[in-house]
This record gives sequence, C-alpha cells and structure tokens, in this order.
Amino acid sequence: MFVSPLLIINNILPTLMFLVFISSLYATLNNFVFKVNSKFITIKDDEISFEAYAKKDVYIISKIKNFKVKEFPSSGKLYIRVEDEIGKKRKYWVHTFSFNESKKLFKNILEIEHKKHPETLKAQARLNSSLTSD
Repeated sequence: MFVSPLLIINNILPTLMFLVFISSLYATLNNFVFKVNSKFITIKDDEISFEAYAKKDVYIISKIKNFKVKEFPSSGKLYIRVEDEIGKKRKYWVHTFSFNESKKLFKNILEIEHKKHPETLKAQARLNSSLTSD
C-alpha cells in the first residue's frame, strides 16, 4: 500500500502549525503580559524586587507568605513562586547566568526560601548536607 506524501503533509502540517502557535502564544504571554522573565532583580536586607518591561514587583521578605523555589543548578535557572501578605500569587523565571554575580544571586534566593520555610524537607536536606561537607 502506497501512502502519498501529500496526504501525510496535509494531515500532519495543520497539527504541527497549531502546536507551534500554542507554544509561541505561551512564550509571548509569559514575556510581555505576565512578565515572568525578570530583567532586574534586587535583593536588599528585607526586600526583594523583580523588574521586567517597566513593571516592578517589590516584596518585603518578612511579610511574604510563601516563597517557593524550584532550582535547576546545571542551567542556572530558578522557578520562583511568591505569595505576598494579601494573597497575591506571582511566578518568576530567573536565568541566573544572565546576571552579574550569578552564583551569589542563586545562593541568595535559595537562602530566602530557607529563611521563609526552614521546616521543609528540602531545607533540612540542605542544612544536613552543609553540616556534613564542613
């Protein structure tokens, strides 16, 4: 049985184009509407701010309800979920390798998570691994 290449292209191409469209739409919304890819991150004593495309979100660290970080150390990426004192939830992708002092930024963000959630299993594992490495 011979299947025409034109038949294959007509069946697969619209599906492929739809998937490319969805992926592009997702990236555009994240970058320009939800602004999850920060260009500037400032960490002060009790404050952290994320800035992208003329929008700046400032959080007082002591007033944050949740500060959860999913780290990807090999690529230097962090996925941060923040819930402030009024319940507003935001998410941020931080590509630490694109910042000056990337290792320090990576470490400081993880320390903020540990400070906010010292009881988590992840924080305990990090504490135990730092004790055994000394």
